[in-house]
Amino acid sequence: WLDKGYCCPVSVNVSRYDVLRNGICEELCSLLDKYGIPKKMFPLEITETAVADSPKTLLDNMNVLGNKGISFAMDDFGTGYSNISALMSLPLDIIKFDKSIIDMASSSTQGYRVLESSVTMVKKLGNRIVAEGIEEASQVDMMRELGIDYIQGYYFSKPLP
Repeated sequence: WLDKGYCCPVSVNVSRYDVLRNGICEELCSLLDKYGIPKKMFPLEITETAVADSPKTLLDNMNVLGNKGISFAMDDFGTGYSNISALMSLPLDIIKFDKSIIDMASSSTQGYRVLESSVTMVKKLGNRIVAEGIEEASQVDMMRELGIDYIQGYYFSKPLP
């Protein structure tokens, strides 16, 4: 893609095991350098459950990688521990709201209020937001109304090879 002039980040989900593993920083940076991939084009996605396991090791690895230009997203927000202290203490750039939260907001007033409050909180912390699992035009409109930064889902495209 880079050779063809495309400049879009490709997010990579990192397993709980990998993000907590000693040596991941050196290994990942070595691979990116070897293949000439700019680190800013390679954000890593971690899940809420990875945060709960070993916050010290996770924070250490995130800080080393962050200092090298790699950014982080918390994936599946709202499905696990929804650890607010993690939002405040980890160097996260993007919070990805899980499809289940979007679906609840689409089907109930209470769900909408929870989503709206969560968006306000995350925005005030300085993070960008991705809404996952958008399937209907009404959901797109709702996400725009709430000020969601990025929207992804079947409404736009099914997964592509």
